[in-house]
Amino acid sequence: MANNTINYEFITAQLKHWLSCPPNGYLGSDYGIDLKQYLHKPMSQFDADYIIAKMRADIPVLKMLPINSVNIYVIDDHDDGKKIIIQVAEKYFQAA
Repeated sequence: MANNTINYEFITAQLKHWLSCPPNGYLGSDYGIDLKQYLHKPMSQFDADYIIAKMRADIPVLKMLPINSVNIYVIDDHDDGKKIIIQVAEKYFQAA
C-alpha cells in the first residue's frame, strides 16, 4: 500500500525538480525556472512575487498551503554575490 503523506521531504523533492528544470523544459509547458539568472542582476530586478506565483502554479501541492507560508529571501553573500533561499512552512531551502 502506498504512503500518500505529503511532508517536507515530498515538497523538497518537488522544489528540487522544479529548480532543476529549465523554463519550457517540457514540450508545451512553461514548467521550471532559471533562478541563477537573478544572481548577477541588481536587486531591483528580482521579482519575488512572480517567482512565488510561478512556483505555486507549477507545483500544485504548494497551493494547499496558506498564502504566507511560501517566501523567498535573497541574502547578500560578500564572497560570491547572492544566495536565494526559499521558505516553505517554517523550513528553509537554498535554491541558488
